Amino acid sequence: VINECPPLPEKQPPLILREEPPIPPPIIPSETITKYLPAISAPARSVLIKRYPALPTRPRK
Repeated sequence: VINECPPLPEKQPPLILREEPPIPPPIIPSETITKYLPAISAPARSVLIKRYPALPTRPRK
């Protein structure tokens, strides 16, 4: 008994799948806006700041 291979299918061109490139977003012209805001006030302090007198100078050895 001779076994024959089934005939090879006809060679088809390779399947190439491509996606469309994404559409770039529309170009929107930029604009510069300058706003002058009021200065921020310093926050209230709950810490007491004390000044101590300077330490006496050390005697030299």
